[in-house]
Amino acid sequence: MSDIEWKDVDGTSGRYQVSSTGQVRGPSGKILKPAPNNKGYPSVHIYYKPKSEARGLTKTVHRLVANAF
Repeated sequence: MSDIEWKDVDGTSGRYQVSSTGQVRGPSGKILKPAPNNKGYPSVHIYYKPKSEARGLTKTVHRLVANAF
């Protein structure tokens, strides 16, 4: 089995990373726990700018993986 590969989420200046297995890692290094959105897709809340400057956005995990890989 291959190792897990991590890539930066586009637009987050490296604060968030997504893995080849669909895990999302936040700025503190912790794995974010996805919650289902209104259509049932696993989603996470991420900030594209520091929290003090902007509001966060909810993104589906599968789109983060598709954009990164």
